[in-house]
Amino acid sequence: AYIPQSVISDLTKFTMWRVKDNLEGYGIKYRFLNEQHDSILAEVHKDYVEPYKEKFKQFYEREIDFTNCSLSRNFKLIIPVETSIGINNWMECGD
Repeated sequence: AYIPQSVISDLTKFTMWRVKDNLEGYGIKYRFLNEQHDSILAEVHKDYVEPYKEKFKQFYEREIDFTNCSLSRNFKLIIPVETSIGINNWMECGD
């Protein structure tokens, strides 16, 4: 059960590093606040929301190739990403 369940968690964690390494302004224009297995909470400056969303989507929705892994499957999986924005707090997040 570990391998199938860890795919999403690993994708989420590795996406955070890819975004940070490829999108300028970490700590100033945006920062990650929380990661929970299949989600990330980030604080993003209002003028930087679209570039952040585009870069995050680019790195999260990449092919996961299972052809050469220990549980080999003949397909490539792409996990879709959804984003929500909360102006005042995370509890008010919406499209």
